Amino acid sequence: MREILLNAISDTINFVRPDNLITNYVDLQGDILQIGEEKFEVGDRKIHVLGSGKGSIFMAKALEKLLKDRIAGGVIVSNFYEKLDRLKVVVGSHPYPDIKSVNATKEMLDYLENTAESDLVIYLLSGGTSALLELPEDGIDIEEISLITKKLMDLGLNIKELNSIRKKLSKVKGGKLLKYIKCEVVTLVLSDVVGDELGFIGSAPLYPTVDDVKKVVEKYNLYELLDDKLLKLILKEDNILDKKVKHFVIGSNKIALNFLSDKLEKEGFAVIKLTSNYQGDAETIGQMFAGIYKNIVEDGFPLKRPVAVVAGGESTVNVSGNGLGGRNQHMVLSFLHAISSFDKHTIFASVGTDGIDGPTDAAGALIDFSVWQKVIESGIDVENYLTKCDSYHFFDKVGGLIKTGPTGTNVCDLTVLVVK
Repeated sequence: MREILLNAISDTINFVRPDNLITNYVDLQGDILQIGEEKFEVGDRKIHVLGSGKGSIFMAKALEKLLKDRIAGGVIVSNFYEKLDRLKVVVGSHPYPDIKSVNATKEMLDYLENTAESDLVIYLLSGGTSALLELPEDGIDIEEISLITKKLMDLGLNIKELNSIRKKLSKVKGGKLLKYIKCEVVTLVLSDVVGDELGFIGSAPLYPTVDDVKKVVEKYNLYELLDDKLLKLILKEDNILDKKVKHFVIGSNKIALNFLSDKLEKEGFAVIKLTSNYQGDAETIGQMFAGIYKNIVEDGFPLKRPVAVVAGGESTVNVSGNGLGGRNQHMVLSFLHAISSFDKHTIFASVGTDGIDGPTDAAGALIDFSVWQKVIESGIDVENYLTKCDSYHFFDKVGGLIKTGPTGTNVCDLTVLVVK
């Protein structure tokens, strides 16, 4: 059963790979560029392709294949280098921005200076943009932004809270990149944000927003963490551009969950789709899934087996201890800690669709009966590893790590409970 589930997860991740999504969503027929249901008259307009994020190179390769010599040029800001046919690739820094991110952003802005009002820009936006694309506001340097980003991540801010603050510190986030663009822009989005809210994906370089940053500051008592200069900058009111850009979400967690559900239904499981919007503490979500597991096994509620419960979103971990792990691994360890017995026909798994769960080489983790047996036989202290946030070393010992390698996509996380 492990093979069935891992194959279903692998097929799902492949389905939401950027190149496959571009192929499914974008088409060019003569002088008509079609994106989803909308059509754009291209004519003899110059088409420039810009992009940023961990999926931007894969999106760009598919777009080059489609548009060929209709592309006049462009700049892609990625976390790795790969030569493209018509577009320049520059490398920024991830997960924390540094001078490479600033220099990469300046390359993009320099390119934009040579565009004309009659041109068309296609922007490829994916997760990781918040770190890769950065130009600090006046009065703050990139080292300060990098340091405060790490501190806020360690505090457990969710992606929306974190990006609302990032936008205040940057000249290119929160729609501010539009100040440098003279022509029409359309944005193709690979969403790594729960709920696909355009104001937060990649810190919204082309989507002007007004966020309640003060609420975030007060919730986490950031008055003690931030100095007066940073607080003044974060709480300052922005002049929001009155300019709208069409955004097309071509890949999302909801799309992935629907595909995964179809795969599991074909394997004979009744599927319950809980949500594509979970957020909050990974430990709490793991405990919730443990409760659902107990209901199914003991009462056949809400459905009798064979049943699969799927959900997606992005949790957070309030880090304590000096262990190694990621939010998905931590969630599965929390599930394990919350149960006292394990049905041999059950699997619980959680993975990051980008193949990277925290600062580890694992995408996530799973528990099946073989893992459960190793836990029992070894006498390993589950609570100790959970408290230390050391889920990676725990699952490495008992054979529960899921390793996919970097996938080139990112539509948040997939969590699956299967009871056969």
